[in-house]
Amino acid sequence: MVALVTYLPFHRLHEIIEFFAKNVEVIRPDKAVAFVDNVYHEKQKELALKLLPRGVDYVFGNWGSRNDTWIAMFRILRRDYDITSDAVFVDSDNVVTEDFLKHHEELRHNGVYGILDYERWSGKAARLFLERSALKDRERKIFMYKVHEPKNYLRGGPPFFWGPKQAIYLRTLPAEDLVNGLDSALAHVTPCIRNLLIDESLLGVMA
Repeated sequence: MVALVTYLPFHRLHEIIEFFAKNVEVIRPDKAVAFVDNVYHEKQKELALKLLPRGVDYVFGNWGSRNDTWIAMFRILRRDYDITSDAVFVDSDNVVTEDFLKHHEELRHNGVYGILDYERWSGKAARLFLERSALKDRERKIFMYKVHEPKNYLRGGPPFFWGPKQAIYLRTLPAEDLVNGLDSALAHVTPCIRNLLIDESLLGVMA
């Protein structure tokens, strides 16, 4: 696996120590990158680097919203790290289970998959909106929708679940023109509404 990525605001830095560092141990990626938002002073960076664990690359910025952070992540991963494929994005307050890599190998052929927040989607009513379990192991269900391809709608496409999510996998990061288009679309949204949009909205449009 090339990259393991997380993102979080500055005031939640402790989640890198408490959660993300454990994910690095389990997944053992070639590159681990944490994007830290709401950083606008060099002293913040100095303080953070004194506290945070080694073995992770830290990218500091002041992007302003979760969606803007995703736009920045896609651009920076491609430009500064030459990462264009095979990346897992894990929410900063989640720890993957020890069998994550086993399930990852089973699912990665889809090209894209997302793991839902089980606690939020474990009720019967919620499951009505989910298509199927993507895992062969029926004792460990990961429910997902499918991305339907316009030219072949009946056959569908790869499974995904954007939210509330715990992690997503992208075999190929979105192309630069798609990222620019999403950025342009967000720029036309009134700022007071733009800052309220959850990141699953951007990812759903991208899918």
